[in-house]
Amino acid sequence: MTLIWTASVLVGLNIGGVTPISLPSLSVLPAMAQAPATSLKPLPPSDRQAIQRCFVAYKQALLEKEGDRAVEQVSATTLAHYGKMRDLALRGDGATVRSRSLIDQYLVLVLRQRVGLKALLPMSDKDVISLAIREGWIGESGLRDTNIGTVTVKGDRAEAVLVVRGKAYATPDVPRFVFLKEKKAWKIDITALFPVAEKFFQDWYAGAKASDNISTDTFLVNILTLMSDKPISPDIWKPLVRS
Repeated sequence: MTLIWTASVLVGLNIGGVTPISLPSLSVLPAMAQAPATSLKPLPPSDRQAIQRCFVAYKQALLEKEGDRAVEQVSATTLAHYGKMRDLALRGDGATVRSRSLIDQYLVLVLRQRVGLKALLPMSDKDVISLAIREGWIGESGLRDTNIGTVTVKGDRAEAVLVVRGKAYATPDVPRFVFLKEKKAWKIDITALFPVAEKFFQDWYAGAKASDNISTDTFLVNILTLMSDKPISPDIWKPLVRS
C-alpha cells in the first residue's frame, strides 16, 4: 500500500487525504517498463551522487511545496506529459479525454475543475507541475518516508531502488525511480511511475464498480467531488476552449 500510494502521489494523485480501497499486494503489480537488471551496470560515484542530489532536491521541494524548485529536477518527458494534460484540458473533447488512461482523465478533469480557462491558458509545462505541487495535488504523504537505494544505469537511463522507512524493495515486481540524463544533468522521470499509478486507479475503480456498479465517468467525478466544496458541472467533460 505504501509503495503504491508513493507512486500515486508522485504523479499527482494526492486526493485530499482520502484513503482508497484496499489494494492488492505488491506481488501482483505489473513490472515497470524497464531494462532487465542484468543489463544494468553500477554507476560511477559522480553520477550516483548527482542522482542522489536530484532526488533529495526534488523530495525537499515537494515537502516544502516549492513547485518552481521541484520542476527543475524533473525530466523533459515528465514536463511534456503534464503539458499534454494541459492541452487536453483546454481543447480535448469528451471522446478524446475518455480514450486516455484513468490517471490521464483524472489529471485533465482536475485542471479543468481546479484551475479553469483563464489561469490555465498561459501556463507552460513547468507551470502546470509547479502549480500542482504548490496546491498540494502532488503531495508529500507517500514521499516523506521514501528514499532511494542502489542505483544502476544503462546509457542515459538510471534506476534506483525504493527505500521505504529504511527497507529496500529491490525485487523485479516493485517499481523503481527512474532518472534520465539530459544535457549532462540527471532528472527524475515521474512518467516511469505512471503504470503503477494507473494500476492504483484501475483497482480502485474495480472496487467501486463491484459495489455500486458505476461508470468510469461517475467514478472520476466522485473523486473530484471529494476534493471540492462545490458540485461538479456536467461540462467537466467539455473542453475549456470552445468555438
